[in-house]
Amino acid sequence: MNRFHHVRIKLESFLNNLSLKKKLRYLYFLCILVPIFLTDIVILHALAKNEHAEQLHQMEKIAKSVQSMLSAATEDSALISTSLYMDNSLQDFVSRQYASPQDYFSNYREYIHNSLLQGVSRITNSVIRVYADNETLINGSEFARLSTVSQEPWYQQYTADGYSPRLLFSYDETDGRQVLFLRGMNGLYSNKAERLLCIEINYSTLDRDFQNMGYNDSVYVCSGNRILLTNAMPNYRWQPYDTFSPSDSVGLSQHFTLYGEDLDIYVMEPSGNVLALIRQNIHILILLLILTVAVYWRMGLFSNEAVSGVVKSIPFIAIAVLALIPTPEKYRDRP
Repeated sequence: MNRFHHVRIKLESFLNNLSLKKKLRYLYFLCILVPIFLTDIVILHALAKNEHAEQLHQMEKIAKSVQSMLSAATEDSALISTSLYMDNSLQDFVSRQYASPQDYFSNYREYIHNSLLQGVSRITNSVIRVYADNETLINGSEFARLSTVSQEPWYQQYTADGYSPRLLFSYDETDGRQVLFLRGMNGLYSNKAERLLCIEINYSTLDRDFQNMGYNDSVYVCSGNRILLTNAMPNYRWQPYDTFSPSDSVGLSQHFTLYGEDLDIYVMEPSGNVLALIRQNIHILILLLILTVAVYWRMGLFSNEAVSGVVKSIPFIAIAVLALIPTPEKYRDRP
């Protein structure tokens, strides 16, 4: 109690020794200038909040567009697989036991002549191949024995997942990066994939469609920590998938599963958003500056040099305020 009493006496003594002009300065500073600066900060905070909300909206649109592009490419393969799955002549061809290579090629030419298999492959720019547990088949571009791929990692993963229609992103040194749509063809009630349809979606075409979306923000499509597609760097088909490490620069992440493949879309926060925000709202900042200087000038409390100093400092104060305002948690969706 004595301490507060001592402080009050010291404060009263200090104020009593001030001239009337200085008292008015302190009064106007506390009652006028401080509220003005607080109002400026509130307005700048609202602008920053709206900017973050707009950025979030744009990032959500990007993620949805990328998901739609990948889904469309995969659904095309799914529709083709359904059509071929229902093709009885294809089922008969890969299941038949052939007496000799000549017998096989004779039936092959007859089937291909009456089939749309090669035409569909050219139109979709994909590679369609049917594997069958039939050792009388001759390995070729459209048909092959199942034993030739039974040890491949992608086949092992497909069988481990229960033979359901499956999208797989794989890589090996021979074929590079592959995008495979796999579907068993041995009947609805069998658990053993004696006949397997494999549609290889052209990775280069998929990457080109992804790049043509033309986003300014960096976007990564990942499976686990593998970068399947990105516009932040070249996607070389003949190189292994690069590794992605989520960081604070991730503005939005979106997870979805596409025919058994768990995918994550990461949209990075745009750089230079503080300066962009100032440029977009420069008219509001100028208005705040004019109002603040007008109050200084109208009250005649400070010299021209003081007003000039305030004018020079306000832009830096605005930048500092915008830079220090954190993005609210509800506007973030981090991994």
